[in-house]
Amino acid sequence: MDALLPLMICLLVGVVVINLMSRKSDDRDWLIRVLTLALFLRLAVATMFALLPETRFCHEDADGYEEVGLQIASYWRGEGPPVLSVEAMKQNFGYPYISGICYYVLGRFRSAPSYFNAILGTITIYMVYALARHFFHRLVARRAALLTALVPSMVLWNSLALKDTAVTLLIVLCLLSCVNLKERFSIGAALGTILPVVAVQPLRFYVVYFLVFAIAGSLLLERGLKSFSGVPKQIMVVGGIVILLGLVGFAGGTRQGLDFFTLESVSSFRHGMAVSANSGFSQDVDLRTPLGALSFLPLGMSVLLLGPFPWQFTSIRALLAAPEVIFWWSLFPSFLRGFRFAIRARFAECSPMLLFAVTLTCSYSLVHGNVGSGFRQRAQIFVFLFIFSALGLYQKRCRDKGIDERELLIGGKPAQPVAQVPVVSARASR
Repeated sequence: MDALLPLMICLLVGVVVINLMSRKSDDRDWLIRVLTLALFLRLAVATMFALLPETRFCHEDADGYEEVGLQIASYWRGEGPPVLSVEAMKQNFGYPYISGICYYVLGRFRSAPSYFNAILGTITIYMVYALARHFFHRLVARRAALLTALVPSMVLWNSLALKDTAVTLLIVLCLLSCVNLKERFSIGAALGTILPVVAVQPLRFYVVYFLVFAIAGSLLLERGLKSFSGVPKQIMVVGGIVILLGLVGFAGGTRQGLDFFTLESVSSFRHGMAVSANSGFSQDVDLRTPLGALSFLPLGMSVLLLGPFPWQFTSIRALLAAPEVIFWWSLFPSFLRGFRFAIRARFAECSPMLLFAVTLTCSYSLVHGNVGSGFRQRAQIFVFLFIFSALGLYQKRCRDKGIDERELLIGGKPAQPVAQVPVVSARASR
């Protein structure tokens, strides 16, 4: 029963965190129920992986992080040598240390980092709810949170010792803080925007560029497409990110990481992913020219957002993903509808997550070379796609019931005065 002690500790910590996060929400009871269910589900899956090793079917990277984390914890306790493999890493070196901290605090229980990720994944669900609630009706926020909480791949990645959960949480926290900063400057909002960017650099360095672009671009669009009143905030926030990166010693690695964004590097990296996996596709595509990259983008994006397709169900993993993929296909029209509605009605306000989601999706569409990598990478995008999907779903219900769809914007400030239609929450939820 090696998993019992970290399980009980993380369960207690998770329950406390859930209550603290929800204490000021007008949806407190609902949030506590959903977040508690999500936490239990993630802890249960992590426990299954710990107690039944034969179920560890997606653990190639997780096995490595667990092993290195155990070695780091042993070194910190004075029981082993330094872990040279981590010290030699120039980029993405952060998660082995998070794993090591989990083992150092909770003991040599292999599932400890997975339990910690279960807590981080539960916090992310709350952040998704808060982000959606900022702009849209409570029903939209609830549905987005439910999708983030219950879609199987989101549960899976939150139950493994992988960096993806921490990266996704930092992304959502950064963009939520940026949204608050756009509305009113505060030290808390500024720090909430800057610190996650710095924290994500040692975990997944290239995400820094997309976050900085989303922050800078959205602050320029503070009051609409024709107004650039966010320039002072933009200079201050981006300057703060650069200064802080320099102070903590990450600036050099961030500059070096720009080499990754050349088409030559992207093409080489993608080819390696395509030829090294059974689910690789388009192994011979050439992305070294702008025309080649643009030509491949539609195919890469379709596989990233909608894969695996039926002809790609060539492994047990792909077959296990089939139910979720079919569900996502059924939801995709709602996503397109909600995405279009958000751009039309809330573009300036939603610009942080819109700019980030679009740019990261395009980048991943070019880089990922096999179905498995795409299935994992889109988890960082799913949290935003779920918000737009929930919006599109209720937009259609409003249309079907003759309700003004602009009522879905009551989470923030309506684009223009609209008649009160109180039946939205009652009728659209049926």
